[in-house]
Amino acid sequence: TRPGAPGPPANPGNAAAGRGKAGPCSGCHGAAGVSKDLPGPTLAGQNETYLAEALKAYRTGRRSDPMMAAVAAGVKDGDTEDIAAYFAGLECGGARNTAERAAAARKAGASVCTNCHGANGISANHIAPNLAGQSKDYLASALKSYADGARSHAVMYVLANATSDADLEKIAAYYARATCK
Repeated sequence: TRPGAPGPPANPGNAAAGRGKAGPCSGCHGAAGVSKDLPGPTLAGQNETYLAEALKAYRTGRRSDPMMAAVAAGVKDGDTEDIAAYFAGLECGGARNTAERAAAARKAGASVCTNCHGANGISANHIAPNLAGQSKDYLASALKSYADGARSHAVMYVLANATSDADLEKIAAYYARATCK
């Protein structure tokens, strides 16, 4: 973990309990949290802290998505951590962080992304999301949403806003190749 990066969740959830509460998520995120050909992002193997914070942000309106806002509104406070723990515990292994992956990230224009998201798309800290397993379309859409301010995150806004649409597409394609195994 990077110095100063948030650590593991203060109140870790119960993955077994979360499994029983995560049923409504499967329609968009896949039964095992891997969103192959589904509209939502992959949640399997995602950082527990990130998932819990994202779900809370949808519930409170800090993040905007009509589908997620409606679903999150029905999630009870204590269930958020359980659902996050369940998805965090599912397998989504990507390629290892190697010198070759770092070189490939530089070539794709994604070297700045590796600081938080890793060269293999697996985040080294607990608050940045994993990018491995996400579709190219989802990643490109998310990057463009940060660039135009539709998604709110100061660092991502600055980075995405300073990057051309063509380069955002290249970065999305690079991380989309780091699929769940």
